[in-house]
Amino acid sequence: HEYFHNWSGNRVTCRDWFQLCLKEGFTVFRDQEFSADMRSRPVQRIKDVRRLWSRQFPEDAGPLAHPVRPESFVEIDNFYTATVYEKGAELCRMIRTLLGPEKFRAGSDLYFSRHDGAAATVEDFVAAMADASGCDLTQFMRWYSDAGAPRLTVSVDELGGEAVLRLSQLTLPTPGQRTKPPRPIPVSYAVIGAESGLIHNQGLAVLHDESADFALGKYRERVIASVLRGFSAPVTIENEMQADDRLAIMRHETDAFSRWAVCNQFWKELCLAQGGAMDLASAQTLLEKFADALRPGLRSAEDDPAFTAELLYAPSESDLSNEVGVWDPDKIRTARAAVRRELARLLQDDLKSLYLKLDDAGPFSPAADAAARRTLKNAALGLLVAGGDTSLAIEQARRAAHMTDEAAATAALAMTEGPERRSALDRFYDRWRHNGLVVNKWLSWSALAPPATALDEVRALMRHEAFDLKTPNRVRALIGGFAMNNPAGFHRTDGAGYAFFAEQVVMIDRINPQLAARLMTALEAWRRLEPGRRALAQDAVKRIASGPNLSANVSEMAARLLDA
Repeated sequence: HEYFHNWSGNRVTCRDWFQLCLKEGFTVFRDQEFSADMRSRPVQRIKDVRRLWSRQFPEDAGPLAHPVRPESFVEIDNFYTATVYEKGAELCRMIRTLLGPEKFRAGSDLYFSRHDGAAATVEDFVAAMADASGCDLTQFMRWYSDAGAPRLTVSVDELGGEAVLRLSQLTLPTPGQRTKPPRPIPVSYAVIGAESGLIHNQGLAVLHDESADFALGKYRERVIASVLRGFSAPVTIENEMQADDRLAIMRHETDAFSRWAVCNQFWKELCLAQGGAMDLASAQTLLEKFADALRPGLRSAEDDPAFTAELLYAPSESDLSNEVGVWDPDKIRTARAAVRRELARLLQDDLKSLYLKLDDAGPFSPAADAAARRTLKNAALGLLVAGGDTSLAIEQARRAAHMTDEAAATAALAMTEGPERRSALDRFYDRWRHNGLVVNKWLSWSALAPPATALDEVRALMRHEAFDLKTPNRVRALIGGFAMNNPAGFHRTDGAGYAFFAEQVVMIDRINPQLAARLMTALEAWRRLEPGRRALAQDAVKRIASGPNLSANVSEMAARLLDA
């Protein structure tokens, strides 16, 4: 990323801070493309979108929502955000989708040649793309000026014997922006035969208005539309697709991202079903169908091991919380654990067989294929541990020939509640205590302690020799890891997690205001908590806001959290 700033950021820089997305969004896009070229392009796209959904979508849906190019700020430090970086990259990607790779490259070359050694604006960037391609991108500028993620509603109907893709968009109000005109949304799609599994057609539909219909063609069988292939636009989607049709996409779609997205939706649906969204008998039937859909991939996993690994990762507790209106962290944690445990039981033999096949005691290799095999092996290991079988992880943590395997086993054991958790973490620290970057990992795993003891463990670790409140990455790993990655431990019903957090933010603000403000994003979803926790979380934000001698960074964040 920093290397790519040589062109997008240094040789062509920003005219003013409001253009921050011009250099950061474009540079993130460029570093993502480099990573995709070096390893698996589908897996890189999955990782990029997973990060977008986890970090940026909650920002767009909460009190901290802001446009990719903000119109005002108190402290620019507070706008080094996922919206500016990750969503900014998605806007560059959408322009490439609309123009095509060759015209996008021509636009990039024109932008750099026009502005080399100068300061530019978003308008300059978009104008270069428009001039090089002949495309009118006037409406596209709304993506830079309007906050929030459009909700895309999708259906496939039959009119006069022809399949029709029906699309509509709606963007909800965000702070300071009540009305949202339509934006151009590129929707990449494939038409798949429900019975044959054949891909009959594929293309790009661009939704410019609030709604529109797109003819897909006439077919002799019912067809399914697989939409947002490659995640062609940063939108949320409402699509009442039946489970069997989604399973057909998992089996027959040639776009790897779409197969993963359907798999991820099954994970979410199953976890929410455990919370009462579906009767238990139906949930069990769906879980068994999901396991059956995963099984062939596990048995032929060496075809694309890195991609297969992505299918085994359940959405995080925080990601699942974004799928519900009112959020109870304890219920989400329990539901997610139950689904992982049952899926591990259904796939136990396949997971063990896969692990043993991929387990390699030979020397470490950084090559892409070796890394992919390790990733899949350790994904299988993580799911086995979630199912209650810790024996392979304990053995791997003890005998690992390199840190990658040792770290994977330790991280899996850190999510358990038995004595093996503490012994694995202690062993890992004793071995790697002199490597600062590795210790950051250890602190972040330690922060994922069982909810009942998590706060006490975090307090104890703040007195540990490895922790230093003046070292930002130590703070991010421990306090940030606790507040952002251990929802059930942080959002305690007695409010103790919030009280601790408020105390730490005020203290850190005296040392590093930018870090303190960034930590406060852990409370961006406080309004969606169930009523008891909601009141306690609000009190914590008010306590921070009333602290003495607050920095402008933290004061602005507190005001935005409370005022929305």
